[in-house]
Amino acid sequence: MKSTLVHSALAGGAAAGAALLYSRLYAFALDVDFSLVTGTAILIVANMLACLMASLAYYRLQQRGARVEVWFNLLFTVITFASLLGPLMAELPPQVEAPELFLGLAIPLHLFPQLFWLTVKPLVLPMAGVSAHCPA
Repeated sequence: MKSTLVHSALAGGAAAGAALLYSRLYAFALDVDFSLVTGTAILIVANMLACLMASLAYYRLQQRGARVEVWFNLLFTVITFASLLGPLMAELPPQVEAPELFLGLAIPLHLFPQLFWLTVKPLVLPMAGVSAHCPA
């Protein structure tokens, strides 16, 4: 469980950092401000919480046994794509300018937790003493 929580913290922190960087670059490049909807605290909490929930799900699947990676990755992918409905159906506050640009910010942000979960995993596996080999 400890390595799963470490994995969660590293992935969540990296995803949050990347989300903050992406949102700032997006705002600068397109001269838009969505900070009412995607503020710093929201981005950090959303990414950390997504990775924490993923780590709990991963741990539960590990307890069940075989094919953990396959089932977990499938589940995480389905949930990630389902989460895209949020920005697609979001109603922005009336004071937000250029709402048509919101999807270009929000949709990539929803992919960050899974992206960084998979990126950090090989770094955490050696700490947990787990082999990175998948059985054939």
